[in-house]
Amino acid sequence: MFIGQARVIRIPNKSVIGIKELSSFDLDGVTRLLIRTDAWPDRTVFPVSIPYMDPQAIGYLSDKGIRLIGFDLPSVDPIESKTLLVHHQLSHADISILEGLVLDHIDAGDYEFIALPLSLSEADASPTRAVLKKLPKVKKGEQTKMTATNNTIEKLDETHLTNQPAEMRHSMTYGDYLYLDRLLSSQHQLSGHHDEMLFIIIHQASELWMKLMLHEINAVISYIQSNHLQKAFKILTRVSKIQEQLIQSWNVLVTLTPAEYMEFRNQLGQSSGFQSYQYRLIEFALGNKNTQKLAIFEHQSELYQQLAKAAHAPSLYDAAIQALAVAGLSIDSDMLDRDFSKKYQPNASVEQAWLTVYKQTEQYWELYELAEKLMDIASQHQFWQAKHMGTVERIIGSKVGTGGTSGVSYLKKVLEQNLFPELWNLRTKM
Repeated sequence: MFIGQARVIRIPNKSVIGIKELSSFDLDGVTRLLIRTDAWPDRTVFPVSIPYMDPQAIGYLSDKGIRLIGFDLPSVDPIESKTLLVHHQLSHADISILEGLVLDHIDAGDYEFIALPLSLSEADASPTRAVLKKLPKVKKGEQTKMTATNNTIEKLDETHLTNQPAEMRHSMTYGDYLYLDRLLSSQHQLSGHHDEMLFIIIHQASELWMKLMLHEINAVISYIQSNHLQKAFKILTRVSKIQEQLIQSWNVLVTLTPAEYMEFRNQLGQSSGFQSYQYRLIEFALGNKNTQKLAIFEHQSELYQQLAKAAHAPSLYDAAIQALAVAGLSIDSDMLDRDFSKKYQPNASVEQAWLTVYKQTEQYWELYELAEKLMDIASQHQFWQAKHMGTVERIIGSKVGTGGTSGVSYLKKVLEQNLFPELWNLRTKM
């Protein structure tokens, strides 16, 4: 994401940068967007006020495919902001942020872009030197490179910087695009037993589906927070279909018999699906927070920081509760400003709000549809957990899991946990 083609646009003399301002530019096919505002002319003095990003524009940017945004400003939020709402929503939308760029002499247009951040495991952000090189329509050898840093702009006569030669980009194959050489060489059997390949590929494929699921859930959270519910509905349907794929994978793994599994089980050591950090991120994103499980990742500082950040961020269900409040339904204030890292506890005001939605569907149709989409996700999550438990029991019975859990008995306890509890409870009260 920090190397590739970027587009620079200029939006001067605006106090807020929203959908209206952004929609006047052609952003189709753009993944990296740098915005020049010229609103911080004297960088020896910290500004009193600056233009800031309208949170409602984040869904628009995400829908356009933007995955990195940069500003010539010290923040994407208002200077006085304490909550950093725009930062959080951009993070949920999986959009990286670059701030404090010096774009004073950079014209609007497309550039080659390099901005490699330092790997700081204990930090929320990192300094970087952002480099731009214009993509001019001139003969080879006449290119120049523009360098944007935190304190100067340099124009250098230098060779063209790209990820790969132009002739290679034009001859890209299916395998090149998907990095199939790397993907298909990542299955390393430790036992040499035939059925170990099945075990490896099932779990690797599941991790890929979970990566996509996280990508989509984070986009949904951003859409709901910016009140773009219709866009959220489409992606929630996709999430449900991804869950179906994950559920069906158990039907393949269950063809592994106990005798076959025992041929290579000892090779797994202490590794376990319990250690899947993506699954933990999904649980957090759906609202099932348990920070005690972060201890598993303490020896992996980058993963630990990523999980800790996710644990403290609003979940999909928190965003839905916020949508209830935005619609004028009464929600206890402590539910909107709570510590999101704490385990969610059912709340009477939330249940009453959902009951109102279900009893007045015409008035609250979008919230009603949102609730049912959430129930689709919750039900599929239950089915996945049940299928997981059944598959494990069929293959290893009541043995202790490789990761040291109690195996099937642990998975049975997990089944008792319902996502979005008020949506389940109201069905009894309708």
